[in-house]
Order: sequence, then C-alpha cells, then structure tokens
Amino acid sequence: QDGLNRYDGYDFKIYRNDNQNESSLSNNFVNILYEDNAGALWIGTDGGLNVYDRDMDNFRKTEISDQLKISGPVIIKTIFEDNDEKLWIGTYGSGLICLDRDRNFIGCFKHDRDDESSISGDRISSVIQDSHGTIFIGTWGKGLNMLVRGGTEFRRYMNKADDDRSLSENKVDSLYCDRQGDLWVGTTNGLNKFVNGENCFNRFSHDSADEFSLSNRLVSKMCEDKKGNLWIGTKEGGINIYDRDKNRFYHLKNDKDNPYSLGNNSVLDIYCDRSG
Repeated sequence: QDGLNRYDGYDFKIYRNDNQNESSLSNNFVNILYEDNAGALWIGTDGGLNVYDRDMDNFRKTEISDQLKISGPVIIKTIFEDNDEKLWIGTYGSGLICLDRDRNFIGCFKHDRDDESSISGDRISSVIQDSHGTIFIGTWGKGLNMLVRGGTEFRRYMNKADDDRSLSENKVDSLYCDRQGDLWVGTTNGLNKFVNGENCFNRFSHDSADEFSLSNRLVSKMCEDKKGNLWIGTKEGGINIYDRDKNRFYHLKNDKDNPYSLGNNSVLDIYCDRSG
C-alpha cells in the first residue's frame, strides 16, 4: 500500500508513484512481483502493469487498458510465464490477459454468460502450468479453470454441494504444482489436490478433533522443500507442513511465550530458497 521496497543487503530504497514522473511506479498498491526467464521484473499494481528498467532505475508502464478497450486502470493480481514464454496476467475484474514472448498483446479471455466454454469469471487470483503443459486459472468466486491446450476454450471446476470430490470452495486463492506433478488448489475453505485422470479433487480441511488436520481452512500460499514436504500458509492458522507418507499436517504457529516461534499466524506468502 506504500509502494515498492528494494533491499540490497544493507539499505532499503522505496519506489512510489509520482504523478509528475511518467517513469515512476504506476500505483502504490503493489499486488505481485514476477521475474520472467529473460530477467525482466514485472510489477502488478492496482494501477496497471509495470516493468522495472534496471539500467535507468525506473519503470515502464505497459498500457493494456487500450487493448482491453476500457477506461481507467487495470488491477493486476497475478503474473505467470509459461513454457512457451507467454506471459499470463490475471486481473481483478478485467479477465485473463496473454502477452507473447516479445511481450506483444495476444488477447484477453473474459467470461461470457452465453458461452459455457468461456472462462468462468473475470476476477483472476492465480495462474499456473502443470507438468503436462496445461494452464490452470484460479478465480475469486468462480472456481478453477483449465485452458484446453491449443485453443481458447476452458473447462470449469466448481464446488457442488452434493459432491465431496468437487472443489471445496469457489474462492481460489492460490495454485501450486509440485515436483511429482500434482496440482494443489488453495481456497477459502481448505486445500484440494487435483486427481487428473478422474477430473476430481481430494480435499483436506480443518478438523478440530484431529490434531494432524489442516490448521485453518483459509489457505494462502504453498511451496515444496527439497525433501518433498509441502508447506502451506494459512491466513489465521500459521504454517502447515504436509507429510505425504503419513498423510499428516504438522503446524508452526505463533507462541507469545516463545520469541523464536512464527511471528504471526497470518501467512501471506512462502518462498523456498536455494538451500531447499
């Protein structure tokens, strides 16, 4: 909410929007940072998409509002580069944007209520590519979408009240593909593992009677360590470490009496460093 901070190991430098400077950050509400394979740093904000110019130490705005034929800024929520070096940009309310490897605008996928093969919603929360090369898109309130390869059609996966192998919740917060090729879907009502061959899900939820269940139903971000353990951040229950062999979740939480415990139980992101 107050711009972008850069830390060089010694000091912080803060970048903020300046209405008098066209090379400044487009908006101070920064939602996503993403470095592509070419080393370009992309910054998604509530005021559009920016690319950081390392040589000039400033920013170039990518004017995508014109291509979308909308007035006002586009809110960028997520960015992902696929195996073909296409850049997928998820927006909040303006659909899913795709740029080619030269970063030219290809098109935008938006929901069409008269077309069941269109994307299910325009509020995009997460984009990922699985080990088979398939693109999956999470939406806020409209479930999960799978882009049919080589086309413009989508397959939708949504919660069904009478089907406990459907997606547990339509509000998808995060997607993660592990080294085994499994797709994990974090929602506001638990964690889901996609069963590819059956097009259904195995659900993991919080159970107050089970100390080894998920600590909280509000799943935020995920990552995998070098041992293959899945680390799951939650918005109120700290961190969960999933042991696949035992099918158990071990919890790391804040302990007010332990200064070496997790600082806060609201985990917004998790990152695995080079040491694993």
